[in-house]
Amino acid sequence: MSAQENKENMRRVLEEAFGQGKVEIIDEVLDPDFVCFDPNSESGEIRGADTIKGEIEYFHNAVPDLTYTVEDQVAEDDKVVSRYTVSGTHQGEFFGIAGTGNRIEMTGINIDRFDENGKLVEEWPEYDLLGAMKQLGAMADSETLKAKNVDSADETRTFDNGKIDIVSIDEVTAGRFTLEPGWRWSENIKPIVGTDSCQILHTGYVISGRMHLVHEDGSEQDIGPGDVYIIRPGHDAWIVGEETYVGVDFSSETEHYAQKE
Repeated sequence: MSAQENKENMRRVLEEAFGQGKVEIIDEVLDPDFVCFDPNSESGEIRGADTIKGEIEYFHNAVPDLTYTVEDQVAEDDKVVSRYTVSGTHQGEFFGIAGTGNRIEMTGINIDRFDENGKLVEEWPEYDLLGAMKQLGAMADSETLKAKNVDSADETRTFDNGKIDIVSIDEVTAGRFTLEPGWRWSENIKPIVGTDSCQILHTGYVISGRMHLVHEDGSEQDIGPGDVYIIRPGHDAWIVGEETYVGVDFSSETEHYAQKE
């Protein structure tokens, strides 16, 4: 068989057998002992032409309007490289996921080897199964960058003389404190939480205003603009002066601030 004939047979396997469900093409083109070295299979191999016909039936039960479109092909000697796009609507069980009605599109590249009789004997595929599973909602999108604006907080918790705007991204919680002159923990928060002192661990940064802190061990300190702080549980605090205090807390305990125990 010529390289051109091998390309055409590979196109038929993808577009007609896999895409249109014409399994008779598998009998015509594949060697009975065909091996697909599929990185997404449990064993890494799919063996036998009959097994491939079962795979096609499975795919069409999951995606009845399945189509394969060959975008490009290159052939040399006994090998054919095919770049293709798979698309369709998810209607049935697919890798353990019940039909969602979602439209999916997946790209792939195959390297296929034909023997001297023109039979397809080996295949090495690479395809974007992860992308397809994301389209089905099976796994979270692994974004490398995420952001939220505290002006559109997930929650704003108000109390006398102040508020905290809370945002969470995955395992990270941030809280922006806005505390007016006259705010004092023992007067404005203690009645809410019912403890003798603040039991929250605070780590963060002061944007504006000043705060005075007194710890149960008797130590005292002021924090103000530009200060990065760690404040251990067991303290009282109040605003100093007439400027509104604004600070951002990054402690995992921030989301529990000013909540009843």
